[in-house]
Amino acid sequence: MDIAGNLQKKMWSEMDEFLNENSSLPPRMLCKKCFLCMFNGLQKYPMLKRADSETAEYLFRKLPREVMEAHSKDDSLEIIKLQEYGIHFNCSIDITTKILQTLAISFLNLQKDNTDNQQVIMEVILDDVLKEIICEESNISQIEVI
Repeated sequence: MDIAGNLQKKMWSEMDEFLNENSSLPPRMLCKKCFLCMFNGLQKYPMLKRADSETAEYLFRKLPREVMEAHSKDDSLEIIKLQEYGIHFNCSIDITTKILQTLAISFLNLQKDNTDNQQVIMEVILDDVLKEIICEESNISQIEVI
């Protein structure tokens, strides 16, 4: 878990670079491209690439609860960073974190299938999830007025 956590921190750092270079994109597109870049970047990290829902389930059963909660907290802090780039969420950070963690595990499972349509499937799923969890800019101004 420590090794995976360190690799994930490296990926978060790469995400920060990506966000800085592409900050002019609209929020939903920025988020989509960022996550696709990260998921596709798993190819560089064979240990993370091999992880799947079975691995996650095993870790949840075997590791102390505090360890898993700390991992989720780290993920939440990275999700909060997205707000600095104009990405605002319709749900709480905790719910957003769990949604994106579930999505990541699904994408890891999908990569094991070696289907020619992986990218298309990932984009369709990501588009639909992001439509649900990211506020449109017009909704943000209404929220700020209230």
